[in-house]
Amino acid sequence: MSDPLGQTRIGAAGVKVRRLGFGSAPLGGLLRETPEADAIDAVHAALAVGLDYFDVAPQYGGGMAEQRLGMALRDTPRDRVVISSKVGKLIRPLPRNAKPATSGFTGAPAHEIIYDYSYDGVFQSLEDSFR
Repeated sequence: MSDPLGQTRIGAAGVKVRRLGFGSAPLGGLLRETPEADAIDAVHAALAVGLDYFDVAPQYGGGMAEQRLGMALRDTPRDRVVISSKVGKLIRPLPRNAKPATSGFTGAPAHEIIYDYSYDGVFQSLEDSFR
């Protein structure tokens, strides 16, 4: 029987992932609020069926998707998954009564997005995502 999730390579580096990946925008409340426990359960369910590629971005819920993905994968061996993210959008918290800058993400903490595609901005974005 063939493997419907067969592997493919990403880019010149030759990183191998399953053909089907997990888009994590809903973990950050895309279009509707997603309880934290449901978000973590969804990642665990994806792992259980063999998914190994997770796509995330700081903009998804003002960093909430990255945080939840990190919590869900905390005990997963690093060589078991591939994670892609985006750079150039720095997320900065705002007072609780302020409105989040990211539209379409329900339940996101109040934040602003600072666009910075400079050398320093790219590395700051990457460092923030690692956190």
